[in-house]
Parts: sequence; C-alpha cells; structure tokens
Amino acid sequence: MDTDIRTFSQNVKEDKKVVSTKIAFYLVTSLFFMWGLQVSVIHQLKCLCDKPFKMSCF
Repeated sequence: MDTDIRTFSQNVKEDKKVVSTKIAFYLVTSLFFMWGLQVSVIHQLKCLCDKPFKMSCF
C-alpha cells in the first residue's frame, strides 16, 4: 500500500510539471501572437494616416 501512495504522489508531481510547462508555453505563444498582431495593425494604421496628416509646403 505504501508503494501505491508513493507512485500516486510521483504521478501527481509529474502531472503538475506537465501542466505548468503547458501553461508557460501557451502564455509565451499567445504573447508573441498578440505582439505580432498589434505591430501589424499599428503599421497598417500608420500607413493609412500618413497621407492626411502630412503638412503641405506653402
């Protein structure tokens, strides 16, 4: 019975490691996706707004 409890506790520890690794991977991946998306959107908006906001030379 002691060995069953030990193997169960080892499995739980390994499961926690797997879950924390997955959470870290998903967090980093989603942050890179959001960063890339905002860079792309800001670049497009900058290109659209450049023409109307340019000062004309007198």
